[in-house]
Amino acid sequence: MHLQARPSVLYRPFQPAFEKTLHSYSEYLPSLNDPFGGGIQFYGFYMDDLNVNQMFVLPEGCMSLVICCYPDSPSANICGTLFKGRQGIFVRSECEYFVIRFMPGYAEHFFRYSIGEFSELEIPVGDVIPHAGELLEQVAQKKTFHERVRAFGLLSNLHTDSAGDPAPYCLFDRSDYQQPRYPARK
Repeated sequence: MHLQARPSVLYRPFQPAFEKTLHSYSEYLPSLNDPFGGGIQFYGFYMDDLNVNQMFVLPEGCMSLVICCYPDSPSANICGTLFKGRQGIFVRSECEYFVIRFMPGYAEHFFRYSIGEFSELEIPVGDVIPHAGELLEQVAQKKTFHERVRAFGLLSNLHTDSAGDPAPYCLFDRSDYQQPRYPARK
C-alpha cells in the first residue's frame, strides 16, 4: 500500500516557548480535506512588553508569514527557516500576531522562490508580494483568530487552479511582480 506523503501527517512543528508562555496562543491545523490541508498551519497570540524580546524560536524547517495586526498600521514579514534558534524576532509589542506557517515543500505554492531563498532572513512582505496591503488589511481588520484564518482562506481561494488546488503564487495577481532585492544564499 502506498500512502501519499502529506506534511501535516508526517511532521508537526512545535514552538514550546509560545505554547507554554503565551496564554493567548491559538492554533489551527486544517484538516487534510481543506484546501490547505497538510501544507499550512495557522497560529496567533498577543505579544506584550514582557515577552517581546524573550521568546525563543526553534528551527523547524518551515517558512512563516508573520503579521502584526495593529488595526491602523498592520505590518508583516516573511520569516525564512532558521538554522539555529534565536530570540527577539518580534519587534512590536502590545500587538496581536497572526502567523501562517508554510510546511516544508509547500511555500512554493505561494511564493515565486523556494524557501531556501528566504533562509535566515526576515523580509517585509511588501518586498515579495506586490499586493501585500490587501492581505494585511483583510487579516488585520478581523477581530478574532478564526476570522483571520477565514480571511486568509478567502483571499487564497480567489486564486486556485482548475483542480481547486492553490495556484502557484496564488495570493495575488502576479502581473506586476518584481523580484525581491534580497540575493539567494550560497
